[in-house]
Amino acid sequence: MKILTLFSLLFLSSFINAEEIENNNLVIIQKIDNEARSFIIRKGMANQIYQGQRSLFSNKSTSVVAKAISVSRDFSQWELEDKNASVSFESGDIITVSYSIEKIWTEIPRMISDKEYQNILSTERKLLLKKYGKLYEGRFQILGGITQGLSESTTESENNEGARVGTNYKLKYTKAFNDFLRYEVGFRYDDDLLTLSSPDLEISSQRYIATVGLQTRFNNFWQLDATPYASLTIGYGKTQSQLNESVKTGTASIVPSFTLGVDIPYSKSFSFLIEGTVESLSATETFSDGVEQRTNITQALVSLGIEFN
Repeated sequence: MKILTLFSLLFLSSFINAEEIENNNLVIIQKIDNEARSFIIRKGMANQIYQGQRSLFSNKSTSVVAKAISVSRDFSQWELEDKNASVSFESGDIITVSYSIEKIWTEIPRMISDKEYQNILSTERKLLLKKYGKLYEGRFQILGGITQGLSESTTESENNEGARVGTNYKLKYTKAFNDFLRYEVGFRYDDDLLTLSSPDLEISSQRYIATVGLQTRFNNFWQLDATPYASLTIGYGKTQSQLNESVKTGTASIVPSFTLGVDIPYSKSFSFLIEGTVESLSATETFSDGVEQRTNITQALVSLGIEFN
């Protein structure tokens, strides 16, 4: 227990100097061998690492001693000293390293408060990821949900009383401009049913829409590892509706769609999404006999999904 506590203290102590451009005790795991016995980091002779050097590598849950078995100018390969151990890190993980095991005891007094540590850790992690082009990697989103019509109107029709419900599926690609703003491009498919009361009719509609939008992300929830976000999206595509044996086709547009969501991380490359949306949708459709109808719909959506890279 004392050894684990020591390692935890050592891990925290690595982030003491927030004024440095990059904390030299933070490294990204570049690659792990198939047997999980060795790993590569982007530190080499240019960073005063030499072959045969022994160092301590730690994350929040474990610490291991490894020896540098191959060193180039900018990279080094490390092998675990314990023959029965295996690398518990993953490629892309950010870990802390003490290059001189003999100096562990002198680093412990550099401990700081938890709040300061969290702030420094967040800043240093972003700096390191940004330096090596990993901070703003693109991510994919897949979502499915249900829709509920709130109001609508249709030209050339006096009967606008009814209920519209349906399903919605989205595939999106998002990429960040900075810490707070992302752009998104995607595709969505809508399938809904309008049930009219007088006369008694059912109209089913399918829409295929390409979308673009902007998403802004806020600070993590207090004491929760979840990030709220808001997005504004527009779209344009094709629509088709069936009324008894008649079919009308045309174009549909989203003008616009406003979403509030929560991103709940599961791992560094995978997270769950919960979204609520209110949007205005306009469809212009033409029957085979040339009669044109324009339908304006306001609807709400609730969606669940995943995000990954």
